[in-house]
Amino acid sequence: MTINIENYSIEQDNISPIHFNVSKTVLVTDKESPNFGKERKQNLAYGLTLPGAVHYVILDKASTREQVVSLEEFVKKYEKAVQTLTEKINSNVSKS
Repeated sequence: MTINIENYSIEQDNISPIHFNVSKTVLVTDKESPNFGKERKQNLAYGLTLPGAVHYVILDKASTREQVVSLEEFVKKYEKAVQTLTEKINSNVSKS
């Protein structure tokens, strides 16, 4: 099973189906790379529970590695990411 959330994928592990792996599709920005401008899959985490994988995606979306932010600002971003994902899940469940 694969769950897609924007440019993230949460994939059920083939060997241990109770665990999930998280990856992200990113654009290659290195102008020296022969793959410049192409998308590639970046593996982020392995062996997580499904709730853990979802929270990993939320944390990754809420954080910017190059930026220093206050705890208050991070919490706001995190809560917004949780709300957005919850709304998407609820809208998809209601369509089923």
